[in-house]
Amino acid sequence: MPHQTNSDLDGKTAQLIRGMTDGYNQTYGLGTMTCAVYDTAWVAMVSKIVDGQTQWLFPSSFRYLLDRQSPEGGWEPHASEVDGILNTLAALLALRKYENAPHQLAGEMPEDICLRISRATSFLRTYLRRWDVGATQHVGFEILVPTLLDLLEKEGITFAFEGRALLMDLNAKKMSHIDLSVLYGNAKTTMLHSLEAFCGKINFNQVSHHKVFGSMMASPSSTAAYLTHRSTWDDESEAYLRHVISAGEGKGNGSVPSAFPSTLFEITWVLSTLLESGFSREALGTKRMEMLVGILEESFIAEHGLIGFGKDVISTLEPQANAATSGAPLVGSDADDTAKAITTLELLGRRASSDNMIKKFEARDHFRTYGLERNPSFSANCNVLKALLHAKPSPNQYAAEIEKAIRFICNCWWGTHGNIADKWNLSPQYPMMLMAQALTCVIVLWDQGLLSNLPEQLLKDKVLVALFQALTRTLHTQNLGGSWGNPECRETTAYAILTLGTLASLPFADALRLYTESAIEEGRAYLLQADDKLSRPDYLWVEKVTYGSNALSQAYILASLKASLLTYRFGPNVEGLCNIPMKNVARFTKFYTQLPLFTNTPEWQIQASLLEGYLFLPQLRRVRLDIFPRSDMEEDKYFEYIPFTWTGSNNLDGTFLGANFLYEMMIVSFLNYQADEYMEAVVGTQFSHALNEVKDLINRIFHEVETKDLGVRRKSHQEQNSDTKFTNGTGTLEANGNHIPYPETDIMTVYKTLKRFVEYVLNHPEVMTASAHDQRRLRHEMKVFLLAHVDQIEDNNRFSQQDISPSANTTFQTPRGSFFDWVRSTSSDHTSCPYAFAFVTCLFGHGRDFFRTTEEKYIAQDLCRHLATMCRMYNDYGSLVRDRLEKNLNSVNFPEFCSAGEAGTDTTLKDRLFHLADYERRCLDMALAELRKAGRGDTVGIVKMFCNVTDTYGQIYVLKDIASRMVKDKETDA
Repeated sequence: MPHQTNSDLDGKTAQLIRGMTDGYNQTYGLGTMTCAVYDTAWVAMVSKIVDGQTQWLFPSSFRYLLDRQSPEGGWEPHASEVDGILNTLAALLALRKYENAPHQLAGEMPEDICLRISRATSFLRTYLRRWDVGATQHVGFEILVPTLLDLLEKEGITFAFEGRALLMDLNAKKMSHIDLSVLYGNAKTTMLHSLEAFCGKINFNQVSHHKVFGSMMASPSSTAAYLTHRSTWDDESEAYLRHVISAGEGKGNGSVPSAFPSTLFEITWVLSTLLESGFSREALGTKRMEMLVGILEESFIAEHGLIGFGKDVISTLEPQANAATSGAPLVGSDADDTAKAITTLELLGRRASSDNMIKKFEARDHFRTYGLERNPSFSANCNVLKALLHAKPSPNQYAAEIEKAIRFICNCWWGTHGNIADKWNLSPQYPMMLMAQALTCVIVLWDQGLLSNLPEQLLKDKVLVALFQALTRTLHTQNLGGSWGNPECRETTAYAILTLGTLASLPFADALRLYTESAIEEGRAYLLQADDKLSRPDYLWVEKVTYGSNALSQAYILASLKASLLTYRFGPNVEGLCNIPMKNVARFTKFYTQLPLFTNTPEWQIQASLLEGYLFLPQLRRVRLDIFPRSDMEEDKYFEYIPFTWTGSNNLDGTFLGANFLYEMMIVSFLNYQADEYMEAVVGTQFSHALNEVKDLINRIFHEVETKDLGVRRKSHQEQNSDTKFTNGTGTLEANGNHIPYPETDIMTVYKTLKRFVEYVLNHPEVMTASAHDQRRLRHEMKVFLLAHVDQIEDNNRFSQQDISPSANTTFQTPRGSFFDWVRSTSSDHTSCPYAFAFVTCLFGHGRDFFRTTEEKYIAQDLCRHLATMCRMYNDYGSLVRDRLEKNLNSVNFPEFCSAGEAGTDTTLKDRLFHLADYERRCLDMALAELRKAGRGDTVGIVKMFCNVTDTYGQIYVLKDIASRMVKDKETDA
């Protein structure tokens, strides 16, 4: 395997720092961002009158566009669809303008310019048609794309596409928060970075006072738009653009990046990354590093503890600077760069207060990156948290702000399905790495007593789950060959290695440490094999379009090769946060490897899912008895099984649904077990004389639910109970004005318990925002679920009247119908699968039907019926002994299981039942395949995960009956 010594790494790090200082220009700063077609197109459209003739000022930029057009007609989508759209819109506009007015290039215009324009138009129609506007993260797209569409329409090129209405909606909302007259004042605003979005909307002659050494907030496209739309020429802006063309990564080929310079952004990200990974000041080259730190510190002080991504213009560096620009910031400040600056300075032992950062960027429940931000940035809040944690003499001085940032980060993580997304970097591993670093530091400082005001419950309930999921998901997503990313990516691999190195020392990670170390070594081997490509950055970072940074890419790769696994020694406080019974983990690992669903799953993944499940268990125990009482019941041994059924299935195929969803479904799972217990042990034994009345009671509860507005929030149990009034001593129940003449001692308890259960489910906040169709479906399935329990009790009562052998099978003499009828109705409804499935659709609908088409709805219901039936058969397969002991009706008691009048042995009966379950599985697989053809990919993934959970329960029952017994016996736990 390739190997690099610390000396090799130190040498490459010193070379990186040397390159940054050599590339630094005292006027314009430095920048290593890759070049962007979008900005290059705007620069290409700058024209100037020379000797009375209009000329294109930068024809090399136009030639660059011609060279980079793809055979399909578009330009560079990179890793994001909106890249291709923005790049191609801007480039198409430039081509059209050059076609209509070639100026000095009349003799050089390509003969196929019309064909190029046609192909670009066709490319855009395809991309715009399939563009998911609502899922787009890129900053500012909602003002940039509409402007380009308007400008192209003026050139005779129009586009109609499905997402345009939503795009214009977003544009209107954004513009409603923007006062364009602010541009005519002195305040720095991020609008200055995108002046091209306001062509035709502002007077460009009135914004020249914002120009700093020719640049409009370090944006070539914004500066080009300013220069194009002014009534008088600006030599300084022309000089800026010429410098960017020559000094940027294009090195004179006509291309420009989306931002130049990016001095402070690159200094802070590079230095903090290298220092945090263990590089010494000497390794960084003391003199050159001090030069970069001096630039950073001078800007930080000059702007009173607030900086942006570009270099601030300091009067001492440029004696010729005029009064308008001397000491003026090149770009506006933002929380992300400010936080990174604070962290960098603190790592170097230089005091850097967070006070002004908090004052300017703190919002109600998070930290804004900048003033007009459309949606919060996950990564920026991670960086803010890291900065606050570095506060001296103690981070406790920012306890409230630290808790706010932690809660925001955890809430985002817990609420995200799939990979966490961030608007500044396309790699999901980047925000995961920052979260791991920030929250691990929180745990360390809390253990040291430096965050004593932080609620322990926040760490135990939210932080540990987020950190453990970050660890296991990073391990899970490693590619063969050691890399991460799809496609494989060096910088993403570096993020992943740094994530694992940070998390490896946490107490819950000990069991996975060997596998973690192996994953890190494989990742490093991949990076060393790709060492020859180290100078070519990956397009991961997001500006107006996606870009890469050579300096950042090298810094992260070098850091990942250098960093050692952290070896914190935690005290008893942290150990107590995650008191996981490792003997149980080992026992359950062996058990779950026997399930067919997990047979081919690596043992470490099963173990990891068990550990994750145990982190949820304390929260579940706190709400375990909130709905159903469990008097006169044996220990609920199923309780310890529940978390894995969700975490194991979630991790099995890399579905990675959010922790909030897992937690809610774990609650619903144990409530379903408890509902089954309650109906059997309480209703079935104490109320068996009036089962018809119980059915009326259930119907009444749902009638009340359907006719009363239950509000948009889940009520507390106290509020729920206050809706039900009971008379004293009258023997009647008054429920919302309706009198029910039942014995008070029985009906009061049953009514309150079942209504509490129903309202808990139907008043769930996500259910209340689901579509009307999905809510109706849930109400129907939940009512059927409870009524099926009463039907099951009636069947059990009739069956129990027969002479039942404790050791041989007894044939049911009075079935309602055939076994098929029973198992497809009462018995499968009794499993809770159909109503739980309906509950899931409500959690994911967000106001729209989860299954959109008639075909999807039909197939989904058929699929659910096969799933519930299969699960029922598996359940009866495993509970035959208990059912016989408790005189409960089992599938094998139906007459169909008798052969020539002989019931057969238990083995024979179970084989017959298992064979039918296998038939239902084949039907289930076929329905799932059909749903995959008819439905959306994300929908099918959720359904498949739910099927795996249900299948897990069924397969558990085949090996072991985990239901609680009403009657104690001598059978011991396996």
